[in-house]
Amino acid sequence: MKTEKRSSIKRQIVVSFCLFAFVTSALFSVYNFVFAYTVEDAFFERVIRDEARYLVEARERSGDLAAPRQAFMKVYRQQAELPEVVRRRLAMSPEKREFTGEGQKHYHLYIAEDPKFYLLAEVSDLLVVRSRRPSILLILSVSTLLMLAFSGGVACWLAARATRPITELAKLVEHAAPEVLPLEFASAFPNNEIGVLAKSLEAAMRRVNSLVERERHFTRDVSHELRTPIAVIKGAAELLQADASKPSDVSRLVQRIASASFGIEQVVVTLLALAREAKPEPGSTAVRVLPLVERSVIQFAHLLDGKNVQVQVPLVADYCFLADKNVLQIIIDNLISNAFQHIQAGEVSVYAKGDVLIISDTGQGIEKNIQAAVCEPMVKGEGSAGFGLGLSLVKRLCEEYGFKFSIFSDNRGTRASIEKA
Repeated sequence: MKTEKRSSIKRQIVVSFCLFAFVTSALFSVYNFVFAYTVEDAFFERVIRDEARYLVEARERSGDLAAPRQAFMKVYRQQAELPEVVRRRLAMSPEKREFTGEGQKHYHLYIAEDPKFYLLAEVSDLLVVRSRRPSILLILSVSTLLMLAFSGGVACWLAARATRPITELAKLVEHAAPEVLPLEFASAFPNNEIGVLAKSLEAAMRRVNSLVERERHFTRDVSHELRTPIAVIKGAAELLQADASKPSDVSRLVQRIASASFGIEQVVVTLLALAREAKPEPGSTAVRVLPLVERSVIQFAHLLDGKNVQVQVPLVADYCFLADKNVLQIIIDNLISNAFQHIQAGEVSVYAKGDVLIISDTGQGIEKNIQAAVCEPMVKGEGSAGFGLGLSLVKRLCEEYGFKFSIFSDNRGTRASIEKA
């Protein structure tokens, strides 16, 4: 049996917390890096603007452009005088004021309109962020990883603390046996959502315990009360069978009573065992199917009285099922009695195809409005004299013992099949 992989809430909390921490740290690192670039550029823009303002004021006083006060700045009267790399890129992007040249050179440009001149600052030696970019990136990366590790540790601690009550509650429920259900445990859990869940589970277990107790008493009482009348009927039938003076028709009736009492005894034993969850291991014994089918056909032959029905049983004598004999007899009895009861004329066949035992009839079929739910309890057709429990019992027994049960019906009849486990 394939085990389904279980998802851990603790793992999900840790992963989510670490992912959030990593994304937050990475975004913060990117923000810091961009912020440093922006501040550096803004600083140079301010310096060059201040220098341009100084040059304009100096020209108003002296009538000519003075030399810049900063050694890394230079004044050009025309665009054609600019360095080639700056001139070329300015021609492609007239609105651009920051340029990168050859040999890691970096330029900031200011264009004055009145008077017209170009103030160019070559700031390569003054760069702080760009020159230390690898170191800054390394520091930010290490900081992100350290933050991730710290967040992972905190997440593990928080997840363990948060999920511990849930884990304890899950273990309590998982190891609870039906006959010894825990009833006083909710008070041990915190007064939060987990406590509410624990109280709800405690209330549910109280109801389950009450149901289990009632069923335990019921199966015990039924076992005691039914065995005595069944034994009386069985003993009386045996005495009547020993009396040779009775007419033949009475002998047949006595035989039917004896057969029915034996069947009731086996059914009671099997169903009580199922109710107590004390059934034998499925597939433990090889059971010959033909004798069970013959016994069932004889037992329910009276259901065919007055009907033009032929019964065909082309089963080989050594065809076997690995099952409990009583359980298999109940399944076959229900299916054959259903077929006998609901057919008015035609044929009932019991045959095998490989590992599948098939009981089919050529009756009118199951009504369409109940076909989908025909195996549910208390579901039966309008003309049925039963209680609608036979197919439900067959389905339950097949599920308990590992058989595959299916039923198909149309206007040409019904076919029920049981596949070996």
